[in-house]
Order: sequence, then C-alpha cells, then structure tokens
Amino acid sequence: MKVKFSIITALLLQLIIHEIIAQNSELQFKLVEGINGKPLGKINAITQDPHGYMWFVGKTESCIYRYDGTRITAFRHEEANPNSLAFGYPETIYADQKGMIWIGGKGLDQYDPATNIFKHYRHSENDSGSVGGFVLVILKDHGGRIWAGTDNGLDLLDEKTGKFLHYRNIPGNQKSLSNNTVRAIYEDHSGVLWVGTGFPWGPDEGGLNRLNPDGTFTRYLHDPNDPHSLINNKVSSIFEDSRGILWVGTSGYGLHTMDRSKGSFERILYDPANPNKLSKPPVKGGADHIMFIKEDNTGAIWIGTFNAGINRYDRDTKKITQYQTSNLAADSTSWTGFISRDGVLWVATENSNLLYRGVPLHKPIRSISTASIPNSFVEDKQGNLWVGTWGNGILEYDKYKNLTRQFKHDPSDSFSLSNDTVVLFKNHNDTIWVRPLNGVRILNEVTKKFTWFAGGGNLKDTIGIGLSKVIRDKQGFMWFGTCCDGLARYNPQDNSLKHFRADTKDSSSIASNEVHIIYEDKNGVLWASGGGLNRLDRETGHFKHYMPGKFIFSLYEDSKGMFWAGTENGLFRYDQKMDIFSLFLDRQTEISTAETGAITEDNEKNLWFASHAGIVKLNPDTRETFIYADKFGINPSSLQLWSQTYKNKNGEIFFSHENGFYTFSPEEFALNSSFKIILTDLFINTLAQLPGKGGVIQKPIEDISDLDLKYNQNNIAFHFAAIDYRKPEATKYFAMLENYDDTWREATGDKSSYYFNIPPGKYVYRLKAYNSDGTKAEKAITIYINPPWWETWWFRVMSVLTLVVVIYAIIKDRSRKLKAENIRLEEKVAERTNELKKEKEIVEITLSELKSAQAQLIQSEKMASLGELTAGIAHEIQNPLNFVNNFSEV
Repeated sequence: MKVKFSIITALLLQLIIHEIIAQNSELQFKLVEGINGKPLGKINAITQDPHGYMWFVGKTESCIYRYDGTRITAFRHEEANPNSLAFGYPETIYADQKGMIWIGGKGLDQYDPATNIFKHYRHSENDSGSVGGFVLVILKDHGGRIWAGTDNGLDLLDEKTGKFLHYRNIPGNQKSLSNNTVRAIYEDHSGVLWVGTGFPWGPDEGGLNRLNPDGTFTRYLHDPNDPHSLINNKVSSIFEDSRGILWVGTSGYGLHTMDRSKGSFERILYDPANPNKLSKPPVKGGADHIMFIKEDNTGAIWIGTFNAGINRYDRDTKKITQYQTSNLAADSTSWTGFISRDGVLWVATENSNLLYRGVPLHKPIRSISTASIPNSFVEDKQGNLWVGTWGNGILEYDKYKNLTRQFKHDPSDSFSLSNDTVVLFKNHNDTIWVRPLNGVRILNEVTKKFTWFAGGGNLKDTIGIGLSKVIRDKQGFMWFGTCCDGLARYNPQDNSLKHFRADTKDSSSIASNEVHIIYEDKNGVLWASGGGLNRLDRETGHFKHYMPGKFIFSLYEDSKGMFWAGTENGLFRYDQKMDIFSLFLDRQTEISTAETGAITEDNEKNLWFASHAGIVKLNPDTRETFIYADKFGINPSSLQLWSQTYKNKNGEIFFSHENGFYTFSPEEFALNSSFKIILTDLFINTLAQLPGKGGVIQKPIEDISDLDLKYNQNNIAFHFAAIDYRKPEATKYFAMLENYDDTWREATGDKSSYYFNIPPGKYVYRLKAYNSDGTKAEKAITIYINPPWWETWWFRVMSVLTLVVVIYAIIKDRSRKLKAENIRLEEKVAERTNELKKEKEIVEITLSELKSAQAQLIQSEKMASLGELTAGIAHEIQNPLNFVNNFSEV
C-alpha cells in the first residue's frame, strides 16, 4: 500500500511540476522601451536587417527606429535635410539582403545605413512612372525586384530608371488585380508572388491574387456557396511554412490553409467542444482579423489576431495554446508580429505596446519526480533505471521512465533496506550494489531482495557511518569514502580492510578524513577528494596533493583521456606533463569560477556538468559552452552538484535536482546557439565616422576589420552590441586594446570603449561577449596609428640619406678644395722649386764664381804674398847688394 501511494504521489508531483514549468516558460513577455525609457508608442511594422538590427516603424513618433538590444536610434523627417526621411508618417518597413532599408508611407524611401542617406521615390501626378500611392507593404523577391503594395494597386520598381510599373484593378478584367488596396505581399518557395488585398474596415472587397508569369492575376475570392473558398475577402496575412503549407489570414475569424494545386481552402474554425484544436478562437464583441502568421524554429505556428490575443499551434501535438494577455498589461491585441533569427517573437499591439519574448526552441527538458534528492543512478540489463535517494529509498523506473517499484526500509523484513538513504553502484559483472548509511548490500534482481555482501559484517562494523562514493577498481578492490574516517579499501579475497587516514605529522597521508569522491582513471590511478584532491601511490601508500583546501564535487576522465575536476571554484583540467590542475574556462564567463558539479560526456564528445547557472554543455576543443536553464524548464538553483550524473546505454543523460531528476537526449537539444557581436558606431576625435570617399572607413561600420589612422586621429570610441535579443540584459561584454591594455575590461552600462591619445603603433581591438546561454562571440579589429611625418620610417631614411648626401657633398667639396689646394700647393712648390733651382743655379754660379774669385783671390793673395816675400827677399837681397854697392862705392 505504501509503495502504491508513493508511486501515485510521485506521478502527481511530476505532472504538477511539469505544468508549472510549462506555464511559467510561456508567458514571459518584455516591453521594449524607447529613448530615456519612454514608450515607443504604436509600432506599425517590424523587420530585421542582415547585421541583425531590428527596425520598427513608429506611428506615434512619426519615425523609424533601429534597435540593437541596447540602444535605440530614431530617424525622422528633417525639413532642412534632403537626405533625411522624406515623409512624417511612415507605414511599413522592409530590410533587404543587401542591408538596404525600404520605408513606405507617402511614397517609398530607400535608406542606406552605410552612408546615412535616404533616397526618395515620391508620387507625382505628372509622372506616370512614379510610385502609385500610399505604400502599405514592401517585398523584395528572389530576383531582386522591389514590390510596393499601395492603396492604389501593386507597384514594381525598376531601380535602374527609378520608374514604377503599375498593376491595378481594371473593372471587367477578371485577370487584373482583384482590389487596389494591397495589404500583403508574399513570395513562396517556388517563386510565386501572392498578393492579399482589401481594407480591413472597408467594404467586403479584396481577395487573394496569384501573379502569373504573363503579368495577369488569378483571383481567389469568397464564395458563399463554396465552403472551400475564403471565408472573407479581406486578406491581411500570407505565410508558407517549412512543410510547404500556405496559410492565409483574413478578417472575419478567417484562418485558412490552401491547396494550391486545387485552388481550394480549408477553413480552420473554432470548435467549442475541442478548444485545444487548431482554430481561430471567437472574440467577445467587435470585429477581428488575422494580423500575422509566423513559424518558429521548432515548426510551431504563431497566429496574431487583432482582438483575440496570440495563438501558438504545435503541429506535433496538434494543439493550440491561446494567450489573451501578456504579463505586463491586459492587452489581447496585436497589429504586427515578427520572429527574429535568434528565435525571439516580437509583437506590436494595437494598444501601443511593443513586446518581445524568446519563443520555445524545443520542448522543455523532462523532469521526473522522486519526492527527494536522488544521489545515484544505475541501469540494469533490461534498460530499467534504478535511482538511489536521500531518504526515499530506491526507485525503479522502466525504460519509459515510468515508476514501477519503490524499495524502502521495512523493520519486519531483514532482507529490506537497512535505511532509506542509499547510494547505488555496479561492479564489473553488472551486479547492483547498495550502500545504505552503513554497510554494503547486494540486490537480487530476480527476487528483488537485499542481502549483505559477503564480509558485509566487517564492512558494516568498520567503515562507519557515511554516504559517499563507492567504486570497485580494476584489481577487484572495493573503495569507500567516509564522512569522517578517511578512505577505506576492502579486499574481497581475504576479507581485509585497510584505512587511509589523515595524519598531521605525515605530509604524505591523505589530506582529510572526509572523503566524498573516489575515481579510478584509465591508467589505474586512484584519486580521492578530501581537503582538496589526493592521488594515491599504491606501492608506497603515499598521497600527492592537488588544489589544497578546495571542495571537489566531481571527477571525470573523458574519452580522450583528459581528466577533469569539478570544484567549488570552477572546472579544472589536469595537465599530465606539468602535473597540475588549471582552471579551464575563460575567467570572463559567468560560469568560469562557479561551483561545478557532476560531469559526464555525450556521444559527440561534449562534456555536460551541473552548476548553479544551469546544466552546461561544453565543447572541450573549442571551449564553447551553452547553458540550459529556465528557458528549458530547468530551475538552476535546484540542481544537486554533489549528486551523480549519469549517461545510460542509449545516450540519455540524467541530472539530479532537489525533488527528482532531469532527463534528456543531447541530440534533441542540438541547437545553433551562435550569435555575433558587431560595432554599431565609431567615433574618432568625437566625430561619428561614416563610409565615404576620403573618409576613415570605406565600408559599413559593422564590416570593418582594420583601421588605418593618422597620428592625430588617436582618440577613438567604439560602440558595440551583441545581436541576441533573447535576454540582452544578461549579456556580458569585455574589451581590450592589445599593446595598450594589460587586461580585459568589462563594459557595463553603456556598451562602449574609449581610448585617448593612443601612441603611434599597431594595436588589435578585441571584443568578447557571453550571452545568457554562456555562448561566446568575438570580434577583432586591427588598428594602425601612423606616426607623424617626422617620425615615419621614410622620413628617417630620407633624413639619413640626406645627411649622407650632405656629408658626401661636404667631403666631396672638401676633397675638391683639397685637391685644388694641393694643385696650387704643388704649383707653388714647383714654382718655388724652380725658383730654388734658379737660385741654386745662381748660387752655384755665384759659388763657382766665388770659388773662382776665391781661388783667384787666394792665388792673388798667394802671388801678393809671394810678391811680398819676393819683395822682402829681394829687399833682403837688395840690402846686401846695396851694402856691397855702397861698400864698393866706398
């Protein structure tokens, strides 16, 4: 009786929780606020351009808006500016694949966001080729032709000539347009153009028109005698879904699907006996119209009505859900709707609210109630799931996750559980083992009875009380973690038990006696938590310690041999070469240092782990993450990080929460979660930059990848946005200018970066954004700040060359002067030499003469001396002679 009651209670809780989650996830609309928080007012039309910007037509403010999830920019008619919006009452808007924005109203405008210029096409009574009237709807077909639906027919623009070809209703011509008020234009997958006509509040005129290749139209009108005709002629919406079904919405509660081969319609009417069936619900008073029909990424059809709320049709369950009010205001109206590429539903209401919400991209992750916290999962040979819980015994589920049996402590049955808090595990031969708060038991899968493990008395008496991980290693040893008695190893061979306890006097002992996690890797190395992480050397019985003091929630080795540790401070990966554990995720991510719980790996080699942000999917190669949280029906705060996660033979993954467990197949949620981050504005020296000849940039701001700036263009400001409208307030932004900043800086508040007086050099401006799912987007722009001309390399080279030339010229001139001086000197030397030669000759002649004169003089003197001598002698001779003579005379 107790088992039966528990099963019923669990099933009821499961249904209630599932219903609550479904309701809460369906009704979260948000209001788009305008500049300075003011309401945008009535929005007539919505579109999205290739960059991801949302564009709205503001009827109340007579303008158009550009929205990036953070900033709203308004564009208005300016009398003094011929390049501004041409008219003050825009009606519709359309963004083509080239990024051009087309605006309809009192004419047609083409806005080029790159140049900020509006090109005008206005109606002129004197020009039959001008636009035909007030433009109500715009479409660009696959051939690149612009179609404008007006209150005076359908117009086709020739962009080369700027002229319009008109298609109008011609009375009496059944192949002409059925009505001149064109409210809807749609091109189907085969390229056929469909035109919906008829003013919603006018006479019962209009109809659906198919444009034929010869320029004629095939009409589809209401026929009172044909239940397979349109229920009303006022066609306001046309849509072809991904399955090729053409939907048509009209006034008069008219929701239809069309068989184009037969030209017939199926009217989808309200059935009071089956209110969940696809239908257009009735309206309590007043007229109603189908205002839009859209399809989301899951294939669900969204139907907006003028006065009866929004309806979502699930084609898998064949059920429709009706939303009469939003969570912001009692507003069951809608005027237009749009689903952006990130899966957000935008609804403009008749009561001047612009609402948005992320539409479900999938069904919620299934939650199974256990009425307590699950701590372990085991799958038996038949594919049944066994769940060990904290306080509610063991629950057995069949392969469809239906609860089939519950096992609890029965004091009168010695073969029942000894208590209701248990951990389950399996040995190598698929035997299910049960560890209550003390001891070990084995489940007999045939008798469904529990028996003590052989030697169980020993285990029961010596392991002590605790509920921690149990494993059986490759050598056959059983390992138990305890809450206060360290790590225990049991040897079934000899029924022996060995404890590894902390010893403050022995640094090689286990760090703590509180052991929650035990893991044996592929190399047979045993790891155990407790005061951090401990690795056992089986030969010596010594432990090596890692991450001291950290609380370890989980250990896991993936298929590539990478070893992971989930801790209170994030996810760590073991580097075997360095023998260290390092934080794995970027520190800027929301979950980089968050508590990381149980880890497993899916069949595509992605890791999955629990955190208080949600269930996280991680690609270890790219480090990309995706967080599954409230949008998937998950309550992150209820996840049990210390409990086991599990993957069964079919690849299904299980995570514990406070009242049960989540279960899903990863391939069901293989979403494209990518988004992009773009520059929205660029300012240089406080001046906004637009593409143009002679300007800084030559392409749209969103497309630039590099900037080449002058030395005095070194005050730069960037505005940016991450194009993800699902939860823009949760997106985190980080910016860094490489070679200028030394760290990443978070951009809070205004999504901008400002840099002043940047020195000349090469820089890389980097942006990172993390959305609410944990997915990362990046952008990089290379920036060159050129030096002033006097600091440029060419100036320096020219200066050096000039200096060399000057020095060379000086040397050359000096050499020439020296040579000339040498020549003059040589001439002087030669002249002087000649003079000296002449002087020498003269001297030589003079010397010869002197010598001759000297010789002559000497000879003369000699002769004179001889004469004197002779004279003396003669005198001396003369004297005796005179004496003789005298004597003789005597």
